[in-house]
Amino acid sequence: MKIKIIILFLILINFVFMQAEVAEAKGIIIADDQKILEIFRDSDQNQIIELAQDIREYDKVILHLGSQKVFSRGHPFFYRTSKENLSIFARQLKKQDQKFYLWFLDSFGSEMFLNIYNDHQQIIDSNYQYLKKLDFDYEGLVIDLEWINLGLKAGSDTNQARYLEVLEYLKNKFETKELYAFMSIVNDQQENISRGYPEKEILKYLDNLIVMLYLKDSGFYLAEGELKMTLRDNRIDSLREYYQANNYQTAVSLEGGIFLERDEILYFIKTTNNFSYHEQSQLFYSNENKYYKTSGFILKKELILKRNDGQINRLKKGDRLHFLEINRDNLLIENDYIWEYFQMQK
Repeated sequence: MKIKIIILFLILINFVFMQAEVAEAKGIIIADDQKILEIFRDSDQNQIIELAQDIREYDKVILHLGSQKVFSRGHPFFYRTSKENLSIFARQLKKQDQKFYLWFLDSFGSEMFLNIYNDHQQIIDSNYQYLKKLDFDYEGLVIDLEWINLGLKAGSDTNQARYLEVLEYLKNKFETKELYAFMSIVNDQQENISRGYPEKEILKYLDNLIVMLYLKDSGFYLAEGELKMTLRDNRIDSLREYYQANNYQTAVSLEGGIFLERDEILYFIKTTNNFSYHEQSQLFYSNENKYYKTSGFILKKELILKRNDGQINRLKKGDRLHFLEINRDNLLIENDYIWEYFQMQK
């Protein structure tokens, strides 16, 4: 009798443990083109295996291949070694029982979208043929055609119909694959339609939307000398409710970093998850929110700081820096995708 009770107890503990693991399961997005080029073009295949093993905790992986004809010159996967390593990466993910998604077709604004639209059949056909030759397993595709009506002249035709045309061609070409799209939408269907995204029509072609919840990219400003985010806690909650009610997938950016204040204007200059300049600065405010924390620092002495674009900033005593730190424990929920792998290493 005691043995049976012990066995049942162990089974229960194992079940609870497995459920906890499932609750933590998330997807990861790999999107830094320069880093992707450096790793996948290199002849050292150990880097590819190490990258795959480093992300084995995630059950879904999205890899950015490029914006248009991704196997042509000028893209990371033009090179022989990068194609070979892509196949190795796919096989390693399959071995680790992870779902693998390939991302191409990128644009921002109406002008870039129309450039892709005018050539979308040739782009899709080219990528399809190369992927067919490489012959590795992957679950599906992701596209990222953002703000397709942004910049249109008054009275111009909107791009909804063209967007749906791209989706239809892509779905027919890759008919055995899942299809998703990154999308910047809010909890207002009319507003989403004005942006170019009639959700119900789009979902006729997609397996789902991947909505983007990127705090830093959604806007920031200076008020009363402090860093403020456009997305406040209550706004994030209302967006989450809309996304969950529609069963949309969500990509969450954990990007925090340093803002430089100049003439009462903020400039985001460096992605980092840790503020490592406490000895050179003095804290003058700190605000804790549900999903993020903001802080301000006055430099006590000169500081040399390398920006995201590689440029060197020589900051002087008295300059003000502001820091955004994301509370990932509160912001992330089950099955979110995390944007972005290489940012998390900073």
